[in-house]
Amino acid sequence: VLAVFNMIPILPLDGGRVVDSLLSGEVKRLYGRLERYGVLIVMLALIVPAMLGIGIVQKAVSVPALGLAEAIAWLTGNGG
Repeated sequence: VLAVFNMIPILPLDGGRVVDSLLSGEVKRLYGRLERYGVLIVMLALIVPAMLGIGIVQKAVSVPALGLAEAIAWLTGNGG
């Protein structure tokens, strides 16, 4: 779950680094300026939906994580 969460395309997460490496020029510079607010954005994305009783973050992270876990189990011969 943490690996999937870390790939959210918000700087300073690793997903943000991937997106940053794909950008160039002015767009890259503007995207890089968002890094100072990245932790705040991530915290708001986690806290606000939880306060409102919306499980969208949990679903957005858990669904890909479960799929990844099933793929790993299948590849290692441990899948059912």
